[in-house]
Amino acid sequence: MSLTHRLAALEHRLGHTLPGDAAHQQLSISERPVLPLESVLQRDDLRIAAVLVALFPDETGEAQVVLTRRRAELRDHAGQISFPGGRMEPGESAEEAALREGWEELALPPETVRVLGRLSPLWIPPSDFLIYPVVGALAARPRWTLQDSEVASVIEAPLEVFLDPANVHRDWWDLRGERRLVPHYRVAEHQVWGATAMVLAELAELWSEVVPRG
Repeated sequence: MSLTHRLAALEHRLGHTLPGDAAHQQLSISERPVLPLESVLQRDDLRIAAVLVALFPDETGEAQVVLTRRRAELRDHAGQISFPGGRMEPGESAEEAALREGWEELALPPETVRVLGRLSPLWIPPSDFLIYPVVGALAARPRWTLQDSEVASVIEAPLEVFLDPANVHRDWWDLRGERRLVPHYRVAEHQVWGATAMVLAELAELWSEVVPRG
């Protein structure tokens, strides 16, 4: 099955009921606060953001996912591996915000991204953001131009990495003064954890549904 057909199958799957919390919990940090989405959405002070989960083909035609390493001096999630993304502006849809952030952080022209759909929204307790992950497909590998104030580097990760249970590790870390068990993906020298890993866990589950393995 070509990548074009696999992406079309993913687009179709995104239009149906998603695994959501069940997939997120596979990469959830121990003792992570859990609130029903309905309760989170009722808050007037909720901060809302969108992230772009961009997929593109490598030279062999296999899917790569675009991640960024945030600069160490940022206030929220400093130094962590993330998706391009940020706060939604008034009147923006999640899709519009995700494409705008892709342009601002990586100079990714919005017209080159074919939006496939959304993954499940996810609340991030430490920064108190509700994020909407928007999945987009690119016809070819772009040339990255980084926004120096936010992005330290770009990571091109094979999507297959996140389908292999051997790439999931669980270690005890000190987070905000507490000892927590942190599941994470290891991608080369990087540790992908937190909300980014939870979003990738859902994407990997959907990809494994629509793409035959063997």
